[in-house]
Amino acid sequence: MKNEKIKKILIYIGKFILAIIAVLICTILSQGLIGMLLSNIPTPIRKIVQGIIYLSLGILFLYLLRKFIDKKTLFSVGFEIKGRVRDIFMGTLLGIITVAIGFVIIYVIEKPQIDTFIRINFIAAFFVLSVCTALFEEMFMRGYILNNLLDICNKYIAVLIAAFPFVILHLFNSHISVIPVLTIFLGSVLLGLIYIQTKNLWFVTVFHLFFNFTQAMLGFNVSGGESPSIIQPQLPDNLLTGGEFGFEGSYICVIILSICILYFAQKKVKNVFYKKI
Repeated sequence: MKNEKIKKILIYIGKFILAIIAVLICTILSQGLIGMLLSNIPTPIRKIVQGIIYLSLGILFLYLLRKFIDKKTLFSVGFEIKGRVRDIFMGTLLGIITVAIGFVIIYVIEKPQIDTFIRINFIAAFFVLSVCTALFEEMFMRGYILNNLLDICNKYIAVLIAAFPFVILHLFNSHISVIPVLTIFLGSVLLGLIYIQTKNLWFVTVFHLFFNFTQAMLGFNVSGGESPSIIQPQLPDNLLTGGEFGFEGSYICVIILSICILYFAQKKVKNVFYKKI
């Protein structure tokens, strides 16, 4: 029995390494090589093309991993769409609300001057890139790494372990520090909890998408990167606002994500969202 357990762990480590290699290849090809080849075209178009290539490569590698390593279908990671309309709606709502609450708190305390500078083409391109990035990260981090980890250990331990690769994926972001690392870890734990309860990628993907997109639209940087926005608040660089890293660098984000984790840990997603709908 012990040898069988060790064998399963070693097999999982092999799958994990292959998944990380796939992520690195997709990142290098889409952001590096393709970025250079398309350097002369307008930025919005380049971002859209990079995002589509990034996601397409990810789907290809994930298909190969599922078919030849796991002997399962691509859809088994949680791509089933039937009956998931509510998941998509509620994931969108939760992603927007969590950031909006943080913005209101920061606005009330700091009372920043707010400017507007809307560039629709950049916003549209950022949205497409955000869709591709959120889906890519979720299908590998939750759909593959966490999904396979559930086969060898307790689901809550699996959620905690699977949060670390997601953190590592963001360690080279600009302006990274202790608070952003903590919020990214908490965000991954929250996404993992939702994934093991819904058994589907759509809730976590749209939550991830609109959490990032709402940050951008409200004038925050997203995970350390600059992004187009609808409004541009003149925020000071401190731990309340998140500074150059964005909302995820704020201790307000730490508090909000911690509350969400505590809530979802003791309530099933379906009971939270569907019981009274």
